[in-house]
Amino acid sequence: MKKIYISHGKFFFAQFLISVVLLNLYLKVDRRSNLCMLYKISRFLFPVVVAFKPL
Repeated sequence: MKKIYISHGKFFFAQFLISVVLLNLYLKVDRRSNLCMLYKISRFLFPVVVAFKPL
């Protein structure tokens, strides 16, 4: 069971890192709609966090 939890944690961490990198790239390209992008990323990450909370 522990192995499953660890892999889930790694998956979540990787997804979080990717979203942060994408956000940074997006902010460099267009600073005007950074709030919109933040909203989109938080909306994308929220269900992921909720899904992993029972673990």
